[in-house]
Amino acid sequence: MRAEAVVSRSRVAVTGATGYIGRILVDVLQDAGFSVLALSRRPVPGIEWRYYDLGATATDMLALPEDVGTLVHLAAETGPDADPEREATAVRMLTEALTPIGARLVLVSSQTAAPDASTGYGHAKWAAEQVTLAAGGVAIRLGLVYGGTPRGLYGTLLGAVARLPLLPAFRPGGWIHPVHVDDVAAAILMTLALDRRARVLSFGDPARIRFDEFLAELAWAQRQRRLPRCLIPSAPLLLLYRVLLRLGWAVPVLARVVSLLRLPPTDSAPDLQELGLTLRPLAVGLREGVAARRLAVLEARRLFMHVFDRTPPLSLIRRYLRLYPPTPALRTRIL
Repeated sequence: MRAEAVVSRSRVAVTGATGYIGRILVDVLQDAGFSVLALSRRPVPGIEWRYYDLGATATDMLALPEDVGTLVHLAAETGPDADPEREATAVRMLTEALTPIGARLVLVSSQTAAPDASTGYGHAKWAAEQVTLAAGGVAIRLGLVYGGTPRGLYGTLLGAVARLPLLPAFRPGGWIHPVHVDDVAAAILMTLALDRRARVLSFGDPARIRFDEFLAELAWAQRQRRLPRCLIPSAPLLLLYRVLLRLGWAVPVLARVVSLLRLPPTDSAPDLQELGLTLRPLAVGLREGVAARRLAVLEARRLFMHVFDRTPPLSLIRRYLRLYPPTPALRTRIL
């Protein structure tokens, strides 16, 4: 697929532009020659911005410029108690705003999306997909996204492997399809050049791995050591989940584990081939992320020392990197 076909498109609006994937996507879109409209609760430095909140009900908030050709919907409730109806309503309002200007919706979804998902997040993504497809849009189901700035689930897992003395290994089950955040942004970019029929695409490593293997690679990249594993049988967890569900008791952590155990295998190879994308290996992606964070911290420290002539506190560096996270260019040039 030729890059010229992608660049010839109109302006792209992005909800959740300040989020984990959103910040990377905005950079990638700009590098490809797009004009970007950020729709988020906070502005993006140097980008045209309009306030957007997922739970907003005011339709005038969603009035979009006529030159917007595609809206990429990244904003989402990521907690286990996400409300499917609220998510579907938000997407329905977006489609109503896009219809008058003839723009298309690209929904960034999850491989946990299912009508019988174990978490509210999976239910919400399924509901949002149905609205998107009915409006002729594209739903992109992502595997476990990692790399880049440690935010979202990736940031949570990084913090966990930094403290855990051993890794949980669920048997059977616990398979995932990891995908680097830079590859996600590249895939979304190329999706803009596809024909306008409704479809569901899957982006994740076609060669799935066990969740504990992923954690082991994460721990090795972070700590340069191999952690022992604790085998945990899946059957008792699933039974406990069903019992608590019947009793009306919600246990978010258990629901997330069950969602992981129930994650269906996905064949993303045809979709990746259609877009002409090859995902980077997990080891390469993790190495990029660790090296880029170290380089970004070093550069931030040098900047503050040059300006203030003293060593900055770590809290100040963290705030700076949250505002100006490492770019895709920084993560690739350190290889």
